Amino acid sequence: MKGYRRILIRKGADWEDVTNKHAIIYGGGQGCLDMMSELQLPNVKYVIDSNEKQWGKTLILLDQIYTIESPLILKRLPLDEYYIIISSDKYADDIKKNIENLVETRNISICMKQNIGISYSLLEELLFYDSRIKRALVRTNWSQKLDRLINLFLSVTKNTFPGGIISDYISIWNSASKILFCVCIDKNFYVFSIPALYCETESALFSHNPEERERKFYFRKKYNIGNELTVYEDSAGVLLQEMADSFVDFKIEDNIRFVLERCYGLHQLEYDFTVQHEILEERYRIAAMNLKKRAPWELKRIQELDSQVRILLQNIRKMKPKLSICHGDVVCPNIVSKEGKLFFIDWEYMVLANPLYDVCSFLYNLETKDLFAETEGGEKASRKIYKRLRKYLSYYYKRECTDKEYYQAYLVMQTLECREIMRDGFYIGHIVEERFDNLLKRIKCKEI
Repeated sequence: MKGYRRILIRKGADWEDVTNKHAIIYGGGQGCLDMMSELQLPNVKYVIDSNEKQWGKTLILLDQIYTIESPLILKRLPLDEYYIIISSDKYADDIKKNIENLVETRNISICMKQNIGISYSLLEELLFYDSRIKRALVRTNWSQKLDRLINLFLSVTKNTFPGGIISDYISIWNSASKILFCVCIDKNFYVFSIPALYCETESALFSHNPEERERKFYFRKKYNIGNELTVYEDSAGVLLQEMADSFVDFKIEDNIRFVLERCYGLHQLEYDFTVQHEILEERYRIAAMNLKKRAPWELKRIQELDSQVRILLQNIRKMKPKLSICHGDVVCPNIVSKEGKLFFIDWEYMVLANPLYDVCSFLYNLETKDLFAETEGGEKASRKIYKRLRKYLSYYYKRECTDKEYYQAYLVMQTLECREIMRDGFYIGHIVEERFDNLLKRIKCKEI
């Protein structure tokens, strides 16, 4: 990781410097491999896992060979010399409990991969050396326009903070459709982002039309949408905003209610432009197309799902949903907290669409994805999910939803499931057979 200055762990609005400590990765599965591929972290000393079947297996991370150890090794280590990275989002809570049962957690720093920041002293170092940023530069087609990107950043920061002193550039997370990083100006942290010139995987949804982007910008300005943390924004999509204290804890029911009520308020706004997309269909099609390229041996299953999705979309259209202004990407990382208040960020995909897309994509991201991946899988998990769907729809509508409203959301959720099975298949190189069979069975079944 040439060029880096410090390795930081984000704790609310503060950062802890762990550059001189050794890293322990907790979780030796696919999440560990993906995390190291993304972060390229140095100083990894151990990989541990709660699953006994993993112990003794070997991993290759950045050309180094590791043997997966039992978590009991934590008892033998001088914890003040280490920090732990949890590589599995799904099992994070269980892992934290396991650590608490083994050692005094006040003696060791614990974080998720999304809370790790790599700090650089110069913007050029961040762009040239950071693995996350380099991937984003290629993916968003900025890799040959670095001078323009640097000049744009300097122009925005100098005009917004005349005389401001920049002390750090921090790579903090990946993005599919933009370049973004954190910058420290006069000891305060801000997020700078610049949109893709052309994003290959999302080209059907990502707006490269300057007029369309400008209409969306002025619409949000008119209703003061998404401007709570904004320090600078222009109609081209360049954004500088205050850094949030943290992401939101959705184990708190009131936070779920807030998001759904906020979605409903957004969906009631009058609109005077036609940035319209069949966003549900388009995102499914993109996921299916990517999986065909990655795993052509899954063509038969992809075709089977394609035929079912066509039926689902036809049934949704028959219900003639009223189109509304939608955020377009209501997932948990796009809802943040600042001084106890919750805000939506990342309005890049704002479109005119079926409002239940916002609702269902949030609920799916919130809880359904992990449940479908569990071994209890199939039917038992799906019944839990769709039972909760009715309850959460009552938060959205601020009343009991009708059977028609529930049925439409049910169809949207099933279409989202089809898209997610394609996306997950792309990442692992195949479609999980049990999950596929169960989903197909439920789609074909008329019972709700």
